[in-house]
Amino acid sequence: QRRREVGTLRALGATKFRIRLLFAMEAVVLGLAGCAVGIPLGILVGKSAVSSVAQSVSSLYVRVNATDVKVGSFEILLGLGLGIFGSVFAALRPAYVASSIPPVEALRKNASVGSGAVQLRSWPTLIAVLLILGAYPVTFIPPPVENLALGAYLAIFFILMAMTLLSPLLLRVVNRPLRIPGEAFFGISGRLAADNFARAPVRTAVPVSALAIGVGMAISIAGFIGSFQLSTIRWIEQAIPADLFVTSSSKLAGTQNQPMRPELRNELLTLPNVAAVDQTRLFKHDVLGLRVYIVSLDFAIYDLKAKPIVEDGVLPTLEERKAGVVTISENLARRRNLKPGMSFPIMTPTGEHQYKIGAVIIDYTSDQGTVVIDRSVFARDFNDDRVDSFHIYVTDPVKIESVRADINSHFGEKYNLYVLSNADLKAEALKLVDDAFAVTTAMEIVAVALALLGVINTLLAAVLDSYPYSSFHSEISARFGSTHTSPRRCVISCSLNRR
Repeated sequence: QRRREVGTLRALGATKFRIRLLFAMEAVVLGLAGCAVGIPLGILVGKSAVSSVAQSVSSLYVRVNATDVKVGSFEILLGLGLGIFGSVFAALRPAYVASSIPPVEALRKNASVGSGAVQLRSWPTLIAVLLILGAYPVTFIPPPVENLALGAYLAIFFILMAMTLLSPLLLRVVNRPLRIPGEAFFGISGRLAADNFARAPVRTAVPVSALAIGVGMAISIAGFIGSFQLSTIRWIEQAIPADLFVTSSSKLAGTQNQPMRPELRNELLTLPNVAAVDQTRLFKHDVLGLRVYIVSLDFAIYDLKAKPIVEDGVLPTLEERKAGVVTISENLARRRNLKPGMSFPIMTPTGEHQYKIGAVIIDYTSDQGTVVIDRSVFARDFNDDRVDSFHIYVTDPVKIESVRADINSHFGEKYNLYVLSNADLKAEALKLVDDAFAVTTAMEIVAVALALLGVINTLLAAVLDSYPYSSFHSEISARFGSTHTSPRRCVISCSLNRR
């Protein structure tokens, strides 16, 4: 857009190196301005996200006490480096191209018109085709670290880069199909908008690609989070069907929960409208090198109410569970290649015990894995009969709030209890999912916002390109003594000027 200025400087004796240095210095100034805004903004976003993320980490993994964002000299220098050197790197190729144009060519009025034209046989097209062809083979790259899908990440990167490189060519192709409907719906403005694709396809391709990536990222993250939410609700409905959940010190049974004595179960059974009370213990323990949750349940009650989602095998009978047959989560089975019928060891306070796998189920208690065991077997092998959560089943669903009020009035203050309904548990689970992805959602918003700014920047460049025609329109108006030339006459005058 500034080739005429570059041509003028070159004609006055400025060297190519001097021109490139001027662009690099300008990029440094822009980078500093961006850092001046970006670093405080990053600290502000970090402060707003740290509390929710810390709460999610404390609920899901281990209790943390993150209260503030710590930004040291390294983070400041890293931000400055990314802002300044990133800006300079982005300016290198445009500066090289602009300084390489002969001064006479750069001084032409239409030097920038049609700039950035692409051809079908150009090297970006060739690289894009190679990236598309290589996207599928790289998916077979084995993960170097557990759960690091390097091949899938590379495939996504290849596809994004290929579409970015093909964008100028695609914009030139869609020029003609969009011209007729554009003119039909929006008049001459629609036709000019379609023509602008072919006029500067490389320049237009940058915001188009950025916007495509931003929108794709937004849809991907929205689908990803929605999948988590739907799977969580389905799991709670099928595997955790209790009407009420009683915990101590925390709303959810987890790292913040305070285990309770089992005697409270007998007291809860004395309340009216309480049909059954299951006792659940969540115990973090090392199993096959993973920090998993061992979940103990009273299956004499649980099997009558719940219908866990079975991936493989058959759910053990009550007698088999009493003999030490367990069910494991799908993620633990996948990570350690475990199948129904196999046995694996667990070191307990009473020594090492072998547990046979009856079935593989869907369970989201832990990202590392879950072993579901009968409560009597757990109490015997681990010398632990404490309870993290009492699952209460009421005689009549209409009486849920009444039972909840009775528990709070009789035992709430005495044992520092939280009483959640099944609907409350779903809401808390969804809140944890939202909090866990809070930073990801912020990144999504930033990506889309930057893409929209790129569109604005490109439109501004297109307007600046048309500035000579605006000057010509003013000249025609002055010559004919009219300062109110109609838009149609302006279009005609611009067309005459082109010819």
